[in-house]
Amino acid sequence: MSPLSFLKIKTLTVIVAIVLATFAGMTVLSSYYINRQVSSVGDRWQEFREGPAKKVAILSDLRNALGYGGMIHNFKNLILRQDRKYILKASLDILNITALLTSYQNIGLSVREKAAMDILDSRLTKYEKAIAVAEKMAGEGRTSKEIDAVVHVNDDLAISAMLAIVGELEQAYADEGSRVEQLVAETNRTSNTVFIASLVLAFGSIGFTLWFMYLRVLAPIRVLSESMQEISRRNTSEPVPGTMRDDEIGDMARTVEVFRNVIVERKSFEASLIESRELAESSNRAKTDFLANMSHELRTPLNGIIGLSEVIREGTFGPLENDKYAEYINEIHDSGSHLLAVVQNILDVSEIDSSSVALKEESVNLGSVIQDCLRELAQNAEARNISLRNHADPSGPMVHADPGRITQIFNNVLTNAVKFTPDGGDVSIDSFFEEGGTLAISITDTGIGMARDAINEALSPFGQVNRGHFAKHEGTGLGLYLTRILVEMHGGVLKVKSAVDRGTRVTVILPKERIIDSE
Repeated sequence: MSPLSFLKIKTLTVIVAIVLATFAGMTVLSSYYINRQVSSVGDRWQEFREGPAKKVAILSDLRNALGYGGMIHNFKNLILRQDRKYILKASLDILNITALLTSYQNIGLSVREKAAMDILDSRLTKYEKAIAVAEKMAGEGRTSKEIDAVVHVNDDLAISAMLAIVGELEQAYADEGSRVEQLVAETNRTSNTVFIASLVLAFGSIGFTLWFMYLRVLAPIRVLSESMQEISRRNTSEPVPGTMRDDEIGDMARTVEVFRNVIVERKSFEASLIESRELAESSNRAKTDFLANMSHELRTPLNGIIGLSEVIREGTFGPLENDKYAEYINEIHDSGSHLLAVVQNILDVSEIDSSSVALKEESVNLGSVIQDCLRELAQNAEARNISLRNHADPSGPMVHADPGRITQIFNNVLTNAVKFTPDGGDVSIDSFFEEGGTLAISITDTGIGMARDAINEALSPFGQVNRGHFAKHEGTGLGLYLTRILVEMHGGVLKVKSAVDRGTRVTVILPKERIIDSE
């Protein structure tokens, strides 16, 4: 295992921060050191200006005070011309030279410079004495030649002294220039060293960071990304790499591994679910086939029972001798009819579940359909003193629909309305066009009603709502469910509003497209 295998990304951050801090510290320290060296060069230059450079300026002034136009020049003019103004000029030059010598000495003297200064002082003293003698001899009327012979001063020693001072200053210039060059060279070396070290540190830190990022971050993330892509393709056979890493990438890998395990479990669950669904569908098909076969098998004997009971009830072959038999035959006929309706509903639901129901559409007079349904219920309603009030137009409207199924829809709704309305109640039918052109037919009763949360149960297959003492009228719970499905097959909507002990309103809404001449 690599020694860097457990180096975390946050550790890299700390390392980079340390490298940057070191780089910044080196920059600050090197800048401080270079500034000190530059300051040292400045100090040396200032010392040079206060020393040799100032001496050169004084020496230049001293040469001017001594040479042409200076003290020696005025001294010679004094001898040649014997004019007292040159005595004053020469005396002033001597004072100036004395001051310059004092300034030069105050800066500091080397051994050679001190010896040269002593010579210049002695020569200056001789000139002072010579001026006094020359002034006296000129007053006595002596000739210039006589005066020059007496006061002649040898300048060779002064010239030698000046040359010695010049040589000393040239040496000082050379030494100071060498020291300055040495400081500048050292400063340049330091700057170059710092620059190279900074480059090495910068490139090293950048290279290390890039290497670390690729080796420890980018490459593992690429592998992790490929693994995630495989998982997205539902290929979960391979485990996620990098789960053993003790860093952030390892945390990500373990998270993805958990996700992969969830996918594996989900795939297993989905496989079980598919198997269960196929089993349920197979069982449902078997149930549907059984119900269809059973319904067909039951309808034949039921039709026989109903037919024969009608023959007996009507006394086709003679009257019944006992009234009790007449009561029983009526019960047999009603029970058979009810059972036949139940069987027919079961058969319809099984056909719908098997998707074998197709609408046989034609033009249907909806008002006539409602009238027929009311006619079939009239006897039962009259026997229970239930008022059937039809406010719908008996002559229309005309709609595109399956006549058998549309009749079944209104027959189911009206039958339920009469069935669950107490004796003496009301059932009313209204039809109207809604905004948008849809046709609404409402059947409203004053029956026992349902609670709001029971409506959905009544609209579901085999959903039976507790009707109290009306429970004897309950069937399979398929009536409203089948009605809703048939309405939806026509592109419509079935709405139910109900309240306990206040009645129920069932509204069948057919789309505008099914209305003929709706304008």
